[in-house]
Amino acid sequence: MKINLILLAINLSSVFAEASLPTSCLSCAYSGYTWDPTQKLCGTNYTITLPFDCTEQNQYPKKKDIFTIDKLDQIVPYLEKQINMSSADITREYAGFIDSHINKELQVQLLCQPGSKIKVQGFSTIEPAGKVMYSQEPMSCENPLWQQPKWFGGFTLVILESEESVTFRISEAPPKKDYTALIIGLSVGGGVLLLAAIGVGIYCFRQKKRQDLKYGLGTDSLALIQGK
Repeated sequence: MKINLILLAINLSSVFAEASLPTSCLSCAYSGYTWDPTQKLCGTNYTITLPFDCTEQNQYPKKKDIFTIDKLDQIVPYLEKQINMSSADITREYAGFIDSHINKELQVQLLCQPGSKIKVQGFSTIEPAGKVMYSQEPMSCENPLWQQPKWFGGFTLVILESEESVTFRISEAPPKKDYTALIIGLSVGGGVLLLAAIGVGIYCFRQKKRQDLKYGLGTDSLALIQGK
């Protein structure tokens, strides 16, 4: 009887544990579990083990938006949206997709609260031979996502505790600094300084030799040698 009660307690605890597991891929992976994309289950021995695997296998959050950029006017000065997130419901996850059709590089910024607990992941896609392939892109509250012209990409957000608001902003990427001219200028300047240093060294060397010769032969002998 006691053994049966123990087994029942173990089974019940297992059921409750499974019921408390995340019910979406990103939250599951960020919580340290694995995800079954077919049965939509979170556990310990399933195929999806990393958050980026969720994106690659199209296991997207229920809350998502697609922003199609056809004209530059749409993002001048910028296009932005505020997202309210809570770990208690489906707003704990969000996916933003940017489908760019303009020949401009885009910048996607996140305006997070101080000490933000939101987990961020950026991505882009390419379609070689008609097959969509995902590439993970660096992105965080501090570092914006840079999206190439006419690329499809985006980001995912997850919050595992508390509530938080975040605003993302899409704009034309500022021109990247070109350090080529500076490097060339420094190289040329360095070369001139080197030649000047060599010239000064040769002059000093000759002056020293002349002084040595003067003291070694005497003034009259030096004048005689110079006169030849």
